[in-house]
Amino acid sequence: MISLGLILLVVAGGTGVQLGRRLPADTLMPAAQLLAVPGTAPLPWPRGGQATVDVDGVGMTSAQQQPSGIPMGSVAKIMTAYVILSRHPLPPRTGGPMLRVTAADEASYRHRARSRESLLPVRAGEQLTERQALEALLVPSANNAADLLAEWDAGTIAQFVVRLNDEAGRLGLTATRYSDASGFRASTVSSATDQVRLAERALSIPAFAEIVKTREVVLPLAGRMRNYNALLDMPGVIGVKTGSTPAAGGNIVFAATRRLAGSSVTIVGAVLGQHVGERSLQALAAALDAAKGLLNAIEAEVRSVVVVRAGTAVGHLRTAWGPSVEVYAGGSVTELLAPGAAPTATFDPVGSPGRYVGAQVGRLIVRTGENQVDVPVLLSQPLRNPSLGWRLRRGL
Repeated sequence: MISLGLILLVVAGGTGVQLGRRLPADTLMPAAQLLAVPGTAPLPWPRGGQATVDVDGVGMTSAQQQPSGIPMGSVAKIMTAYVILSRHPLPPRTGGPMLRVTAADEASYRHRARSRESLLPVRAGEQLTERQALEALLVPSANNAADLLAEWDAGTIAQFVVRLNDEAGRLGLTATRYSDASGFRASTVSSATDQVRLAERALSIPAFAEIVKTREVVLPLAGRMRNYNALLDMPGVIGVKTGSTPAAGGNIVFAATRRLAGSSVTIVGAVLGQHVGERSLQALAAALDAAKGLLNAIEAEVRSVVVVRAGTAVGHLRTAWGPSVEVYAGGSVTELLAPGAAPTATFDPVGSPGRYVGAQVGRLIVRTGENQVDVPVLLSQPLRNPSLGWRLRRGL
């Protein structure tokens, strides 16, 4: 027979196990108006193609009807310039090493001049500095400048394309694939979001930033050549690159500085795949108009908003054993909000929280775009611990 002592020992052991078990995490029941966000109209996104903007202090927001890569035209030259400048840095106010134009380069130029490609006039034996070649690449968008730089860097265009794709992989540009250095081929594809991320990296290179904000350059043989980026006529616009082909339509990656809510803010955006009219210049004009509309809307509508205010109730903390207590924010969150922005908040409880007034029971994680701010969540009154009976019944 089982002795009474053994039964008591088992019961005592089970009771000890129940009392020693970790309590379930508390649950926050959020207040109806947890985030004090005024209603705002959405940004004027283009109806087709893809568009993304990233605003300092606000984050990235997109309207992509086609989330995968689409032809991007000469926007591809951003990566060509980025790889060249990463491997061959240009000090300020220097031309850099020389690139020699071969007879094959001149023959290619003369053959391609019959097409609608954007090209730089070249002559065998001519020499261009690295900076001049990059200016031809990024300002008048010369396709043969992309090939000159590719062969100078990698020996062959094919090997340079491998480097472009390797760099896209390192940067996490998952929708981007290069089949040439200029973007003339329809199989060179990307997304608006990928191009915004790439442009932000490229703009951190001083030589790139200097060139893409240039309205015109003077080059050997060609003389004065203008930038296709008409957004440069707008105050504060600092680049970066246009692109248009029949397959890609009109495309623009742009960057600007604006005074928003009392702070100087950088905006980087991309509009891809605008197919308007029968000519590439019409499609490019549509992309430029869409980018201009986005910039104007951001400047007019971005505001500084107190999303969470210290001391205000953010909800009720509910325990697994019954009681609930009002909790409040132990800090404030002030964000720059763009039109259509929708901050979100999630509650992350702390392990073994205190039960006294003012004890931190967790944190409120407030996210706006890619930005995140943590706010302590505090008790407004003492919270009763579970009873012995509840602890024992928990295991049944």
